[in-house]
Amino acid sequence: MKAVISFFHCQLLVLIWLACATSNIQLRHACASIVTFDTIAITGDTAPGSPQDSEILTFDHFDLTPTLNDSGHVSFGAFLNGPGVDDTNNRAVFSASSGKLALVAREGDPPPDMPSVTRFSTFSEPFIGNAGQTSFYARPIGPALNSTNNEALFSESDGVLRLSAREGNEAPGFGDGFFYGSMGRPAFNNAGQPAFTAQITGPGVNSANNTALFAQSGGKIGLVAREGDVAPVGEQEVYFGSFFGELRRPVINNAGHLAFTASLTGTDTTPVSSSGVFSGPGDALKLVARAGDAAPGVSPAVEFRAFGVPLLNAAGQTAFLATLSGANVDGSNSSAVFSQTHGTSSLVARQGDAAPGTEAGTTFGGFESLRLNNAGQTAFLASLSGEGVDGSNSSGIFAEFNGAVGLVARAGEQAPGTEPGVHFGNFNSFTRPHLNNLGQVAFLGSLNGPGVDDTNSAGIFATDTAGKLHLILRRGDLVDVDPDPAVTDNRTVEFVFFDDENDLGGLTFNDRGQLAVSMVFTDSTQGVFVATIGIPEPNTLVLFGAGMMAIAFRRG
Repeated sequence: MKAVISFFHCQLLVLIWLACATSNIQLRHACASIVTFDTIAITGDTAPGSPQDSEILTFDHFDLTPTLNDSGHVSFGAFLNGPGVDDTNNRAVFSASSGKLALVAREGDPPPDMPSVTRFSTFSEPFIGNAGQTSFYARPIGPALNSTNNEALFSESDGVLRLSAREGNEAPGFGDGFFYGSMGRPAFNNAGQPAFTAQITGPGVNSANNTALFAQSGGKIGLVAREGDVAPVGEQEVYFGSFFGELRRPVINNAGHLAFTASLTGTDTTPVSSSGVFSGPGDALKLVARAGDAAPGVSPAVEFRAFGVPLLNAAGQTAFLATLSGANVDGSNSSAVFSQTHGTSSLVARQGDAAPGTEAGTTFGGFESLRLNNAGQTAFLASLSGEGVDGSNSSGIFAEFNGAVGLVARAGEQAPGTEPGVHFGNFNSFTRPHLNNLGQVAFLGSLNGPGVDDTNSAGIFATDTAGKLHLILRRGDLVDVDPDPAVTDNRTVEFVFFDDENDLGGLTFNDRGQLAVSMVFTDSTQGVFVATIGIPEPNTLVLFGAGMMAIAFRRG
């Protein structure tokens, strides 16, 4: 796909080319990225259908959070138009793999492995694995379904959609007569294996043991831990309480190992030691950190108090946000970021510590939106405090790079690729960072400054592998949505979205430097795209310069 960019961007790219052509190697690392966009689906395109669809259907609009895998294949939710389409069958899940767009599931169609009178209804945002298989949570409807048996998980395997787990079905690991109750939203790994919490019904089940954690391994879903089971903390009288976190969701890596936060009960617990972070395979869970234990990297009298939802990478390393208590701990230094390497947790950043890349006296004020990649690097959003901090510069995005935490972007700073004086607005949960396994960071940033209004007040930014930040796409840019290079169909971007904070933990920024992006245009049409960020190496700059005048007018 082609993308036409603004006159200012054209000037900027030409100036960058001139700078690159005359610079040394160090300066060349700061040269602009080349971005290409591939159209996956757009309003009005013909939507692939199921065998029972006799009419031609078209895309109407899309969910705002497409996800992609390491190969750049995409899954997304969409709404349909066409003959016979109404509120009972107008939503569907699609995947785009190896250039082929396919229907995965549609409202009104029968789900697999369920009674024939049952029909798909509500879908979550889908997740796509590295083999191109799509997984999702759904609530089918039918005469035999009600609030006790209408939640289900589905996943493709060998190109066939199958039921993974369903509320009301027999729960594994308990014996006869035990069934899944209400299910928490799942996480999936790149093999399409789910991990989820669920209420349990059956003989002897009560409020002290009716929650359990499940995960798929070796083709079957199994019990990982149950409320009331002995917790692996080294003490006999400590038991798992509730499994909690964001929407009660654990995380699962590609080896099928899990990480989760749980409350703890029993005679060997106290109010200050009643929660912990756990990780590992289902049959060998280990304690990562426990409330009441000494927190690493701080004074010996400081302890863990509570934990956020942990993250887990392919190497089995965890990272988590924690609150602290103990000597000299108050509201100015009670939160911190920790990560685990080789089984040992270490401090990454603490509230009250100096924030790197900022002026002297500026400190971390708090943390959110933590990320962890397979290299053990973290990225996070932080609020800032200090004498020179005000409402215009009180937040920033930080990441570990070359073994140390560094500043990626700060509110109030000049935004790269924009006119002089245009700066980042404050970052929040809607402008959180994303981190791939190469250490690149991407985020959606708001903009303020001269010439900025509602038509150009946000953009997607990403770092290259040298840590240099680039503008990828900005509101107000013109995008040619037609994949045919001989045809031009320019549309103006009104809103742009990319995010991986859906219930399934899907990717939107992979190791190929690709972003899954949803755009809304000023003519009310929408589309799903994959943006590929290419950073020219120094030995390619001659070719880069020769083609820059063409690229300045069209990307892709």
